[in-house]
Formats: sequence, C-alpha cells, structure tokens
Amino acid sequence: MKEEKFSSLTEPSRLSLFKNEFFSAILVRSYTNDWASIFKPLFLKEGFMTLLQPVTKKGVKHISGKYLIFFIFFLLLKNLFLEIIKALFNHGNTLFLKFFIIFIAMDEKIKTLQELIDTSKKIVFFGGAGVSTESGIKDFRSKDGLYQLQSKYGYPYEEMLSSTYFYRNTDTFYNFYREMMINTSAKPNYAHMYLAKLEKCKQLTIITQNIDGLHQMAGSRNVLELHGSIHRNFCLKCHSHYSLEDILKLDSTPRCPKCGGLIKPDVTLYEEQLNQDVLREAIKAISEADLMIIAGTSLRVYPASGLVYYFRGKHLVVINKEPLCLAEQVSLEINAPVGETFKKLKI
Repeated sequence: MKEEKFSSLTEPSRLSLFKNEFFSAILVRSYTNDWASIFKPLFLKEGFMTLLQPVTKKGVKHISGKYLIFFIFFLLLKNLFLEIIKALFNHGNTLFLKFFIIFIAMDEKIKTLQELIDTSKKIVFFGGAGVSTESGIKDFRSKDGLYQLQSKYGYPYEEMLSSTYFYRNTDTFYNFYREMMINTSAKPNYAHMYLAKLEKCKQLTIITQNIDGLHQMAGSRNVLELHGSIHRNFCLKCHSHYSLEDILKLDSTPRCPKCGGLIKPDVTLYEEQLNQDVLREAIKAISEADLMIIAGTSLRVYPASGLVYYFRGKHLVVINKEPLCLAEQVSLEINAPVGETFKKLKI
C-alpha cells in the first residue's frame, strides 16, 4: 500500500491494517530470509511511522501524547524485538509458524461461529461428557477418562455401567455409582451458562448425553436428557420416585421406604433402550434445526451417535478437543474445550 493511501485512513483502520500486515509478514518470513524487505517497510515506512501521522495531517507536533509515548517505546524495543523474532524462527521455525497459524485460524473460527449462531433461527446443541469436564466431572473415553482408569472393583468401569452388572452385583454397582457417577460439588461451567443465556434469545434445544443435570442447574429449560439423570430415581416395585437427595440419605443400596423394593437410578445403562419419547423429541429438533453444534463427545455411543444423521440443516459445527471423523459435511470444527470456546462469543 502507498504511504499516501495509508495516511488517509482513520486511526482504527490504520491499527487494524497494521495488525493484518504484521501477521502476514510473520508468515512470509517462513519462506524467506530477507528480513529487511519484510520488516523495514512494515515498521519504518508504512507501519509505525505512518501510523503516527495524525489523520488531520497537521504535522508531527500535533501527535497525541499516547502516540508519542508509543513511538518512543517502539524505537527502544524495535531492534530487540526483531532479534527475538529472528532467533525464534532460526531455532524453531516450524513451531513458531505453527503457533501463529493456529492463533490466526482460531480467531477466524470464533468469528465464523459467532456469525452462524447470530444468523440461525433454530439451533440444536448436542453435547457429551466433554461439556462437563470443565466442571470437574470426568469424561469416559479421553486419555484421562473414566474408562482409562484401573478399576478397583475387579471389573472394567464400562462393564459396571451395564444393566446386567446392576442386577447381578447391585451392592457393588452402588458403591461404584456413588463414588464415580455422583458429584454433588460440581457446578455449571461457562458452557452451561452460555447456553442458558442463549436460550433466552434463540430457539435452542439442548440434547445431552450427560446425566449430571448441570444444564438445568445453569437455567436451561429446553433440555432433552438422552441417558436420563442422577437426579431422578424410581422404585422397581411400586414405581415411587425419589430425588438424588433422597437417595443420598438412604443406605448404600437404596430400597424404597414404602414397599422395600430396589431403587434404580433413572439413567440408561448399557443394554437398555433410550426413552422413546425423549428420542422422538430429539429427532424432531435435529431434523428441524438449521444449525447443529456437536460438542464434547466422541460420538461412539449408539444410538445417540446416530442422531447426527437426522440433521438436514445448513451448518454443522463440531467443538471437541479431539477431531471427529464425520461422514456428514462439517461447516466448522474447533478443537478446543467447549467452555473456553464459548467464552469468546457474545450473546
């Protein structure tokens, strides 16, 4: 850009342009060693020096104090800064380049996600265990997940979450369930809070595979719990219902105070069917949505994972620490924690 054209821009436009040209220069540096041709024009001719020229073109004496201080600070640190950049590239070119590419790409992805949310009419959020990890609740299949831990009960934890194990080893099941599946100290994290706020201004349906009830605790109302909830329990004999607080007051293996029947958590264990009413509502919401956000899930648990294929909307977004292999066309994928991602968005 010519100096005259640059000088005609407003101050915010100059700063924005400088930022973009600076990052462009960093990326170009990975393919050339001609530092002078990159940084001299950027910093001395069309960068800071021109940036310091007042928009009114009244001369250097009319430069505001903040710009003058900024200019002096730049002169003192310019050479040191360039030497640091050179050293980083010379000794870790690939790593440094990767850092800047990720930084810039993430910023663009957040902007895209914000735009998709703002322009969508019907949104479905399909969440898994990764949504609650930022609340201190372990997920299942990640490298630090529950299924990777050495079981102290003599059976793999995944097997202990089956219907067969529940009925054959009820006492041991409840010891495990109380220790590993109930976390009364867990509180909603930013992902839950953001969705609760979004529900107030958007037509949003939350479909969760989690049983912790944190979405409702955050204030969300339109929540479909595919796998039930630890907050609901029922007697297998007389069908009386009990809250989590009721269960915690009873013995390790809770029995109904009314009839003595065994109380079972209203959670879907392996080998059990999903609640068909909830499943139908989930399919309806997904098929009518124009934006679907899949977050914090490996999509390895069937039939919940199969719900993705009912989506016929415009944009499919994935927010997950690990990349997902989806046959469906993904509009945007962000490999980062869900709450951390939502913190960068506005309602």
